[in-house]
Amino acid sequence: MIPVIETDRLKLRPWEMDDFPAYSAFYGDAEMTRFIGGPRDSVAAWQHFCATCGEWLLRGLGILAVETKADGQLAGYAGLWFPFDIGEPELCWGLFRGFHGKGYATEAADAMRRWTHEALALPPLMSFTHPDNRASQQVASRLGATLLGETTLRGEPRLQFRHALPD
Repeated sequence: MIPVIETDRLKLRPWEMDDFPAYSAFYGDAEMTRFIGGPRDSVAAWQHFCATCGEWLLRGLGILAVETKADGQLAGYAGLWFPFDIGEPELCWGLFRGFHGKGYATEAADAMRRWTHEALALPPLMSFTHPDNRASQQVASRLGATLLGETTLRGEPRLQFRHALPD
């Protein structure tokens, strides 16, 4: 079952069809996707949306939509990305345009990190960030993650972090 996880300000929930326009707009925005493979057209965004939803069915974990409680706006995503070619799940997060600088990424990623520990008893998670993505590196740092070093992910340079287990 796909969880709903709540924090003081956010609700992490399963994706819905009504989320696709915002999802597609995010993935079509070159600036917003510069560190995650660049923009996608609506067909590619749809395929990615379906894969994101399908990971819950196939793996029992995945990425959730992040919604603000105050007004119900779709602010981004947080969760676990675990494709077939990666040896362990990655704790990931991203915010849609207009939602940066409010602490939402840290709050959502921390809630997901805690849920995976409590509900799935997973060991400490890891995250990849692009070397130029200072904002995501700061989120990893706020979560108490340790930089393991430089690596590549699907041919692209990345920094790999290891998160501590929640308190």
